[in-house]
Amino acid sequence: MPRVPTDAYISMNTTPQLLTLREAASALRVSYATARKGVLDGRLPSIAFGQRTRRIPALQLAKFIAANTTGGT
Repeated sequence: MPRVPTDAYISMNTTPQLLTLREAASALRVSYATARKGVLDGRLPSIAFGQRTRRIPALQLAKFIAANTTGGT
């Protein structure tokens, strides 16, 4: 029987955190409608689970914020 490498298993600590649209909107400090429009337009990355459920990976949300942040004092 072949051996499975120990690093082949996914640890619960490395599972990506998925946010609801409301949680993402709150993190962005925008309305639910604005966050939903960003997902539908494809500007805000999301994962579809069926036709009605979407989740935003926390890492992708952080990258979105970093990419769309302007400098300031």
